[in-house]
Amino acid sequence: MLRLLLPVLLYQVAGAAECTGNVFALPIKDVLVDSSIENSYVIGIPASVGTPEQDVVLLPWASVLGTPHTEDDSKADNAHSELNNTYLYDENAYCDDTVIWSDTMCRIRRGSLYLESDSTSWQQQTDLVDAGGATQETLNPGAEAGVKDLVSTSLGGTDNIRFASTGILNGFPIGIPRLQWDNGYSILHPLGMGPNSSYLNTLLDAGSIGARVWSLYWGRMWTDDNPLDGSMVLGGYDERLTMGPNYTAPLDYSGICSTGLKTNVIDITLNFRGGKDVKLLEDETPACIVPTRQNLLGLEASYQTLFQNLTETDTVGDSFGVHWGSMLFDADNAYDGDITISLATGLSVRIPNDQFVPPAVEYDRNGSRIFNESRKAVLMERLGVNTVTLGRYFLTASYLMVDYEEDTFTMWNANPTTASSLKPVVRKDATNICSNSTLGTGANNTPTQEDPDSPSPPRKLSTGAMAGIIVGAVALALVTALAALFLWRKKRQQANVPPPVLPPKEKHGGQYELQVQESLASQPPSGWGSVWSSRSGDSKTALHQSYVQPQTAELDAAQAQPPHSDMHGSHKPVYEMEGPGHFTPTPRSKRS
Repeated sequence: MLRLLLPVLLYQVAGAAECTGNVFALPIKDVLVDSSIENSYVIGIPASVGTPEQDVVLLPWASVLGTPHTEDDSKADNAHSELNNTYLYDENAYCDDTVIWSDTMCRIRRGSLYLESDSTSWQQQTDLVDAGGATQETLNPGAEAGVKDLVSTSLGGTDNIRFASTGILNGFPIGIPRLQWDNGYSILHPLGMGPNSSYLNTLLDAGSIGARVWSLYWGRMWTDDNPLDGSMVLGGYDERLTMGPNYTAPLDYSGICSTGLKTNVIDITLNFRGGKDVKLLEDETPACIVPTRQNLLGLEASYQTLFQNLTETDTVGDSFGVHWGSMLFDADNAYDGDITISLATGLSVRIPNDQFVPPAVEYDRNGSRIFNESRKAVLMERLGVNTVTLGRYFLTASYLMVDYEEDTFTMWNANPTTASSLKPVVRKDATNICSNSTLGTGANNTPTQEDPDSPSPPRKLSTGAMAGIIVGAVALALVTALAALFLWRKKRQQANVPPPVLPPKEKHGGQYELQVQESLASQPPSGWGSVWSSRSGDSKTALHQSYVQPQTAELDAAQAQPPHSDMHGSHKPVYEMEGPGHFTPTPRSKRS
């Protein structure tokens, strides 16, 4: 009975462990591309590729959203496309020479170049799919030139890649573009984060994350007042960067919103410094959250004119710098208030002025990033259709989590802090033990960095985590008790076994025992020859007896314990962390 119960109980303990998931974060920050060029900075995710390692900077791409110029473009579904693969530019960088005027400027803005011929670990394959990449980027033709042909035309192969302090991914599929496929305004190497992301799939297969989930906070840039790096979390989200209730909605890829992050904007309000609030948009309008977009807002062209009228400002032209397509204003005539964007889900986000109207950021021909202090950029670009795009600067004041396992996305107001508390999200089908979990919550696997200036909020265990702890504790207690019973029965059986009845060789008492001892003492135990030859007769007998008598109960107890990997899983966590994670989505709002 015991032999039947032990495997079942050990399976229960292992199953409870599977309720947890791994999670880690990648920084989004200022990276110096070329140390020989002063101020050659770009903002993105630093990585190293190849052998020897080559440093590059990537941007997470959930989608490539082009600018539809007419309503017909939108209806034709040719205004958007997905990126599932990761692409690195080599010396064929394909920068737009109408706005990027030198090869050096191109190299810096691409986030350096990857030279596959200089890497001994690069393995060229027949194509990107043969290298293990996703088979397609989009189901529909993309407005960005050539996106639909990226997979078939790119040079495909594999190489080793390492992000920040994470481990190396060996043989990671990489595409090297062989055509100019983008318009040049979001021009870092793209890290594909679409629904069939080769990066997410690789992490999931390696056990580095528990689900195809990623979260994004862009940080606070271009300000001397509490600047913050951003982060992309893989396998979960950062609880300390969230604030207030969350709002969850299904991913919806219809229309022009291929990110699936589709919502409705019900109100856009200009918050003037003196306290006056004025509506820029009052009618409910379809919207798409596009984290790769370089601005805060994309609106139909008439709203740019309305903005200037409401703020009594006059644009001096469009930007061709970092915030391509934004409106430029003289610094002494620029809007100095905030802007609030309210969504139909119930989320209302106020973006501070320094993230809506930053200084004009440009690049010199030598690759240096420069600030034109005489100009300000209002991060609002014009679209040709009645829709709204919410770009990366929307994520300076809000926090986004995308869950491809559940086909949902969740948003919060962002809490601008340097503190971090990563919470993993685990697939619901990870194990039957997790049946009481909400959205597959699990225990933390990464260190928590507390904000020294603010107290930690009270933490509660989720139902799934509590169930896992209880099951594990009960199972461990039963295993211990049954193991003790098993050992006690073995000892008792050994104690009750009578000594063997052997016929005496002689009538004189003790003669047979002496003969047995002499026989034992005449042969050394296996492997003890050198020690044996130096011993006398009596010591040989004692040595032989101590060697040949096994501690039966101890051996049986050791054999009853499973290997360590059987109890804790075969994958070593990327991080280890105290305490449980908890995430409870708000019920979906009704959509119009």
